Amino acid sequence: MSTLQEIEAAVEKLPPAEVAELAQWLKRRCKAVSAYDAMRDGCGVVQGGPQDLASAKQHLSDYGR
Repeated sequence: MSTLQEIEAAVEKLPPAEVAELAQWLKRRCKAVSAYDAMRDGCGVVQGGPQDLASAKQHLSDYGR
């Protein structure tokens, strides 16, 4: 299997038209995945956390500090 650096080096050697063609192929091949789909297996695995974390302002009082 190629490393990311090897792939990048190979792409940099391609003519711009081939890079564009490769980008289109990748776009067709790879479907977009929502954040929920990416984390679906992890949803609901944490036990004992606050139930209203996203809406209760007291949980956000020191956000960003």
